[in-house]
Amino acid sequence: IRFNGLGILLRDAHLRTGRGSFGITPNTEEISNNFSTGILAEDNSTLDLREGTAVANNAPGFGLLLQHGSRAQMRGTTVSGNAASGILLQFASSVRFRTPLNTLSENGAFGLQCVDGESSFIGPFPPPPFIGGGNPSGDVSPACTGF
Repeated sequence: IRFNGLGILLRDAHLRTGRGSFGITPNTEEISNNFSTGILAEDNSTLDLREGTAVANNAPGFGLLLQHGSRAQMRGTTVSGNAASGILLQFASSVRFRTPLNTLSENGAFGLQCVDGESSFIGPFPPPPFIGGGNPSGDVSPACTGF
């Protein structure tokens, strides 16, 4: 999904991307070069982003913005080159990082940013639970605490 105003908008919905179990789906899913956020999930939406998913180069927005109780699970996903933070969590949202490791790098602010005490992450420790670097504000914002 490329060159849209907003890449993907989910409201009370589920999205699964990446390699399928039987080799039916393509090996890569790209959400890039959109003129806002790559994926906006709200109202208890769920994301399952699997190997081969890239959310990149979305400007002026975030790679992923999860709000209002939305949850993401990521495996082998790349979130990079976005104008704002790679992932923004707010209003009781969460992200679970699984192996293989994910990459959150070269974003415009944080790799992972939480804006309230109700949002958090879980993943392989020690933190950060992903491959970071090149995020000028840091890989994980101070408000993000692990479960």
